[in-house]
Amino acid sequence: MSIIAVPIASPASTSLLTMITGLVKDSSGALTPSDFDMALSNALARYSKDRPRVMVADIPGAGVREYDLPQGFIDGLSVLDAVEYPAGLIPEQVLDSGDWQLYRSPFGIKFRLIGWVPAFGETIRVRFTTGHDGATVPDPDAPAVAQLAASDCCRRLAQIYGQTSDPSIMADSVNYRSKGDEFARRAKELEGLYRAHIGVKEGDTTPAACVTASPQRSRRGSLTHRRA
Repeated sequence: MSIIAVPIASPASTSLLTMITGLVKDSSGALTPSDFDMALSNALARYSKDRPRVMVADIPGAGVREYDLPQGFIDGLSVLDAVEYPAGLIPEQVLDSGDWQLYRSPFGIKFRLIGWVPAFGETIRVRFTTGHDGATVPDPDAPAVAQLAASDCCRRLAQIYGQTSDPSIMADSVNYRSKGDEFARRAKELEGLYRAHIGVKEGDTTPAACVTASPQRSRRGSLTHRRA
């Protein structure tokens, strides 16, 4: 059974890692490439919660009421927020939330229709959120994600410079305490820029505005589709 998922986002065209290193501006070599990779990974994980990637998938009807969730659905992160059935009608026919459920079985989470048994040739269209990778961040958000990752790097540098005996920093006259304070301030500033762009206040975990819109809902009957 094939499931086609389509992302609702334009990929970022700029290298995030290049942006991150440019924001950090540290030539000491104290951070390794893996440190930058980890910072980007952490930033993408947080961004995925603040502004999830929205995807749409078509599930072919198979004469049953229970189906596998589409590729890209992440347990613990993804939220399924709209089910259209049968797909392709104008206007779209969106089921009420009580007409479907996510069911946890011994084989994982399943998608189950309540009252409908889609026939072969019919299509169920689902919309859900998922995580981002470096290629799915929309261009307008790419600088903010880079700022968040750079903030992580600067925080790490502040810790390193706080260890005055660190042998990886090759400079004779570095004021380690001053350098550490500088990177700590830079980390806070960069994270603040990220929060301002996304619309999340300090201490808050919910963005000020959602970037997805709910399609028209319908309380349709079942005149032409089989109910169990």
